[in-house]
Amino acid sequence: MERARRLETREELLQLAREVFGGDQARFDVAGLPVWIDVPALAAHIGPERSIWLPLVPDVLNNPREVWLDFERHEETGRVRLRLRVLKAYLVKSGRALVVVVDGDRGYLATITTFPLSKKREWNRRRTGRPILAQHD
Repeated sequence: MERARRLETREELLQLAREVFGGDQARFDVAGLPVWIDVPALAAHIGPERSIWLPLVPDVLNNPREVWLDFERHEETGRVRLRLRVLKAYLVKSGRALVVVVDGDRGYLATITTFPLSKKREWNRRRTGRPILAQHD
């Protein structure tokens, strides 16, 4: 599993994100659905301390383990939207597994979340809606 070194500044994060995604815009096809990434917006959104997992995002989107679609109600506005959720687990150095979750909203990357696979309740909490893709070993 390839991960980046921990970065210190937003400028370093933007440079890494441009390298990972090949420029300022990237498009992925996830189970037949487009996911666009605005790279400068992503780099401005996540903290440099979370940059170590950024190189995994293209693999999550190109080779997902599970893809789910779900209608979710926005907490503040009450509006209902269709949300794409892409999940994949990776083995890390310590022999533990890390889950990377990428959410899409209206065709754009919305969030990136990571958590240890030991929190199975968290994995199952992310499995809501309708599964549209599931890879089995």
